[in-house]
Amino acid sequence: MKKSFVWKNIGLVGWKHRDAQCFTTEFGIKLRRFVSPAIRSIIGLAATKPYRVVRYPKLDKTKPYIFAAGHSFPGEVEPYVASIDRNAWLLVGTTDQIDHNPKMYMAWLNGMVYVNRLSAASRKDATRKMERILLRGSSVIMFPEGALNNSENTYCSPLYPGVYHLAISTGASVVPIVAQSERGEKEIRIAASEPISFSGMEKEQALDILRDTLSTLRYELCSDYPPLKRSEMQGDIHFRHLQTRRNIYMEVKWIEPNWDEEIVMRRKQGVAFPQDVFGVIDNVRVTKDNAWIIAPILLQNELFRKYDIVRFMKEHWKK
Repeated sequence: MKKSFVWKNIGLVGWKHRDAQCFTTEFGIKLRRFVSPAIRSIIGLAATKPYRVVRYPKLDKTKPYIFAAGHSFPGEVEPYVASIDRNAWLLVGTTDQIDHNPKMYMAWLNGMVYVNRLSAASRKDATRKMERILLRGSSVIMFPEGALNNSENTYCSPLYPGVYHLAISTGASVVPIVAQSERGEKEIRIAASEPISFSGMEKEQALDILRDTLSTLRYELCSDYPPLKRSEMQGDIHFRHLQTRRNIYMEVKWIEPNWDEEIVMRRKQGVAFPQDVFGVIDNVRVTKDNAWIIAPILLQNELFRKYDIVRFMKEHWKK
């Protein structure tokens, strides 16, 4: 059987493994700032939908910023880059797209930092790269949720602390920014709030403030442009949500996606995930004496597995 052709991003595959001193040059940083208006215009034209900025703060043109972006659908990346008023290097954490999506060459021209989200060493190296960018006067865009927010009812997922450490080490302020467009809408809307300084804050305090701000921005956009009609809330809405999220992921082409990498949430120390609890229950033998306790938990376990987005994507992404 003849194998189908698979595109490979020559150059980027090896580039993503370069360390903080070798992934770009001083000239490369300055050049990207100079050509930024043209690059951002081209990236904006490549967006899957027209975008509109409904709220944006007045920022100091002489300062670099960390743009902390909400993350809910793949098509928001181009509008983020295009709507920000300066050159901002993009933090990219999807290996499959770096290796196979030709659009990544345009991201590289704009300025791009790769991170393997499952590798602690890669996360540290990405932070060093972004520190270098910020300390030389350019801005960065990062997604502190770590992956697309696939929750049915949470405006913002728990945030990874990298944005806090980066802000503290560079002194850069953080600009929360979100995009919203759901269910066949023809437009993407962008909203950003005033910069936040993390100076003098403890980590969890800073992350709570940032998460609250991102959640508020998304709530305001959803209130002004409701993504869900009451008439759509029929049948198994939880399973329909999974199907919708799958269709959102399939807006881009995947070669060999690793859903354990693509769909990952921050695990705060001391906070158990459902799979941690249910994994123990699976080993408990049900008897007449404990059935009244164990049976409801096993039923909840089945529901969790039925609506688990990682499991669903592994089973249905090719269909």
